[in-house]
Formats: sequence, C-alpha cells, structure tokens
Amino acid sequence: MNERIFKSYFIFWFTCLLFMTGNLKAQDIHYSMFNRSSMNLNPGLIGVFAGDVRITGNYRQQWKNVPVDYKTFTTTLEYKIAPCAAKDGFFTIGAYFNNDEAGDLALRTNQIGGAVSYLHSIGSKSYLSGGLQLGGSFRKFDAQNIRVDAQYLGDRFNAGLPHQENALIDQLTQEGDANFLSLAAGINYRYQNTDRKNEDDRGRRTRVDIGGAIYHFNQPHNNFNDATNGTLSRRFSLYGISSFKLLPDIDLGFLISGQFQGPYQEVVVGGNGRFYLENKQNVPLNLLLGLSYRVGDALIPNISLDYRNFSFGFSYDFNVSKFDVTTNSIGGAEFSVIYTLAKVCPVEAHKICPIY
Repeated sequence: MNERIFKSYFIFWFTCLLFMTGNLKAQDIHYSMFNRSSMNLNPGLIGVFAGDVRITGNYRQQWKNVPVDYKTFTTTLEYKIAPCAAKDGFFTIGAYFNNDEAGDLALRTNQIGGAVSYLHSIGSKSYLSGGLQLGGSFRKFDAQNIRVDAQYLGDRFNAGLPHQENALIDQLTQEGDANFLSLAAGINYRYQNTDRKNEDDRGRRTRVDIGGAIYHFNQPHNNFNDATNGTLSRRFSLYGISSFKLLPDIDLGFLISGQFQGPYQEVVVGGNGRFYLENKQNVPLNLLLGLSYRVGDALIPNISLDYRNFSFGFSYDFNVSKFDVTTNSIGGAEFSVIYTLAKVCPVEAHKICPIY
C-alpha cells in the first residue's frame, strides 16, 4: 500500500467516526486508554505486538463521588504459536477475564473466554490479521440494596420500610438467568516496515493500525427475567491508531475510536508524543504524554512509561458534560500494566514480528 492510499484510508475512517457521534454512553466494558486493551477493542489485534507473549492488566474506577462508583478490571493473555518458524504468517491464541461492578445494586458482570487470530504478511510493509473471540458472561446483583418509592417519607429514605417488591425480586433472582455466550470477530490492517536491516529506523517507528470488529454477533439473550424477550445489541468497534517518527528521539501519534451499540455511541479522539530516553544505566526508557477527548463527555490526559519488558499507563477523565453538576468534573482514574516476553529465534529463522 503506497503512502497516498494509506492516507486516504486514514482520512476515511477519521471522517466516518466524527460524523457518527451521538449519545456517549456504552453498554459494554470500555476504557479511555482503549489502545491498551486489545481484546475489548478488536480480536483481530491479538498478536499484533513485538514479542511472543503479552500479559495485560487494566483497572478503571469511575465516578467515585456519584456516590456509587463504577469499577472495571480486565486481564488478558496472548501467546503466539511458533512465530520463529513462520514465513508469511502465524497464529495467536488468547484468553481474557473482565469484571465490572456498577450502581447501588452492585450489578456485577464477569466475562471469561478465549480468542484466536491469524496475522498474514501481504507485502513488505503491510500485515492483515483477523480474529475470533468466544466468551461467557455471568451477571448478578444485590437485591438487598434496592430502594423504591414506598421506602421514602417525603424526601427522606427509611431502610426499615418494606419495599413491597418481593415478588419482582424473587422472579428476577430465582427464575431469571443472566448468563450467556457471546461471539466477536474483527480484522486489523497494519502498515509498518519491520525490516531491522534498514539502518534508518523511521520506517519501523512509523506504524498505523486500522480495523473494525463486531461484538455480540449472535445477539444473546441477556435479561434476568426469562419472561421478557431482551437481546444484547451488537457493538461495532472502529478505530485508527498511528505513530510517526518526528525527530530522532520523538514520535508523534494520533488515535481515534468509535463504539456503536444500539442507541449508544462513544467516540474518542486523541494525540500523543513519545520521547525516547535513557537512565543512568543506559537502559532505554520510552515516555508517552497524551491527551484525548471523549466527544461530549470528558478530557483525558494520559501518560505511559515503557521500561524493559514492562509498560505502565495512567489516565484520568475530567468530566465536561452536563453530568459535571453531579461529578464536579471528576470522572475516573485508569491504570494499565503490560508485560511482554520475547523469545530468541535461531539466526536462520524468519520471524514476522511487527514492532508495537
């Protein structure tokens, strides 16, 4: 793919996402640093990293003073199958676990599943990967914290008053079943020169990922009450993530993501600068400083530090929507840790390994 075509693709995706903004709340688990949670962004991104094994952990605490906060935790594992022996492509298998808790009733969702992807070289600087993901979701809530109108005297809540909703609670907790299986699929295109023999590292440090995925492809039934016919809407995930060598020690990056699920939409745009540093022991350090904007909702400054096999990330949401009357502009803190392990291949082996 030449530079002109590549730029056309990037502008196309960017324009599409900007015009598809609307209500900015998503039903699914989501992170502000979406590029650091690949399995929640696109199964096709599995295996698109430098190394052989990648372990990722994400944690997000949102709206702590609402007064009930929302907590999300994710851990994932990706393992490339025999990449040293690969000539034109390789498989990657993965596993993930998501935990999400929200609201007064502590609505908790646990998701666990696996994924597989295949990355194939389609040119000297182009790689195409596709992935499938299958997992189970298990949902429950704490009915003891339910509050209804019958428990209020004027504007005061009295927990000692009966809520008169025993029949409904029994139906939801005993007859209902909120467990379901969900299928996701996606593709990703990477543009990057991975030839390490090239003395100029501009090509290796300039990289772009463009892709899309569909989650809940099977539209599973997700209601607690079997008597109601409710299905989980498909989530369409589109994104573009890029980084360009600007100076010998500085890269400039841009990223955009759009999540569309039923009536809910979320668009995040941002930019960052990556600085290549060294400590006193001459060990390379990469420092990234960025700023993103969730359209109509929040400003998100973020920082990450790469040291040896570890990458540490932190971001914070400053709420700028009408909801800031309640939040006082305080959104949520987010943490991310990524550990990558690379194996040494034989000299004669040809290994496809995009630099991430």
